[in-house]
Amino acid sequence: MFSLELYCALVNSVTIQRVAFNEPNLVALRIMQLPNHQNAQIASEKVREYLLSDTHPIGRYKAAVFRSLGYTSENWETLLEDLRNLLILNAEKLEASDFGTKYAIRGAIHGPSGRTEDIVSIWIIRTGEDFPRFITAYPE
Repeated sequence: MFSLELYCALVNSVTIQRVAFNEPNLVALRIMQLPNHQNAQIASEKVREYLLSDTHPIGRYKAAVFRSLGYTSENWETLLEDLRNLLILNAEKLEASDFGTKYAIRGAIHGPSGRTEDIVSIWIIRTGEDFPRFITAYPE
């Protein structure tokens, strides 16, 4: 039996699909993880020079959010690892193009400041490659 809190956490991190059982209230939980997520690449420059940059034209707005969570240019590796930890959550396939297929992973990160923020991380598996690359992350 799940507690309500655990059930809500599961609902937020997986796709829920009602299946044809004899019991009308049973549901099956289906998690679609990012393909080959164990080999996902996150370029350190994306974290240091984009997500945590006060001067990047787009990244500076994201940097304000991540700074409020306690991430800095000195502890950028912590943010990188926290983004990597989201890879076990449900991945939503977004779009496929000539460049590759994009996916979104939604989840909470708990920053060094003790604050928690729901974020969306975007990943791509490029055409001709079999591993995901981190593109960006932003608050949900």
